[in-house]
Amino acid sequence: MQHEHPDYHLVRAVSRSFERAVVGDVRPVIVVLTLAVALLLVIACVNVANLLLLRASSRGRELTIRRALGASHADIGRQLLVESLVLAVSGGVLGLLCAMGCCAYCWRSPQRSFRVRTSCDWMARHLASPSR
Repeated sequence: MQHEHPDYHLVRAVSRSFERAVVGDVRPVIVVLTLAVALLLVIACVNVANLLLLRASSRGRELTIRRALGASHADIGRQLLVESLVLAVSGGVLGLLCAMGCCAYCWRSPQRSFRVRTSCDWMARHLASPSR
């Protein structure tokens, strides 16, 4: 065919998976960073659990006084559960706002390598949207 039509050039096509096209040769680095982030998350969770246990043990006298004034075990348990839930929800909202801010910063970054859209952007907007 090249001899019959010299102005046509043969082009070789290479097929790659989407993951390979996006990630490229940095997959080991991404795996190591993911494991480091997971380890950091575990350490943070253990730290928060230790702080909650320390706070509960230091409030022993207050809980004893509440019990002596007539509060049931269920009332005290409910109070501790509500306090923990308020702390967890406020931490989750703060984390979601930080993630949305980081995604917005990376999207507006002048460096092209940061401008790859990730799934956190649409997930954060979906979770933060008031109308469902």
